[in-house]
Amino acid sequence: MKKLVLQRIISTTALLAAMSFTGLASAHTVPGSLGIKASAVDVFTTTCSKNAAGATGKFLTKVKGVTKKGPLVSVKVIKGKLASNTTDKINGDAVYSPDGIIKAGGEGAYTVSVSKTGAGMMNYVLETHCQTAKATHSGQTEPKQTQNQ
Repeated sequence: MKKLVLQRIISTTALLAAMSFTGLASAHTVPGSLGIKASAVDVFTTTCSKNAAGATGKFLTKVKGVTKKGPLVSVKVIKGKLASNTTDKINGDAVYSPDGIIKAGGEGAYTVSVSKTGAGMMNYVLETHCQTAKATHSGQTEPKQTQNQ
């Protein structure tokens, strides 16, 4: 158990260090890591709000698997009865999944979960954006992790 925790700490630290040098981090970009179990899921919440650019017209999210070998990584966003899911089809290629989009979700809390297709440790980068109908950023809180597996 201690070895697994140490491995996760080292992997996450290495990922964060690499990202700080490559400029991948932005306001709503979150690096993370899923544990070995196939059922591992990380969950985040973020809240969209109206700002000077306007009201929230849509919510976009995408994910990329950083670990080259291993299960594929997916992201799902839910707000009320609305949901969207997208999967990064190739890990380790520096390309994100297609956008997962909730249109007309409006202001309020969005739940974002990152999962994978099977067993194995997986590092990922999650990106989220609240946008107006004209695709400019509306107000958004930093994604807060509520479950870390």
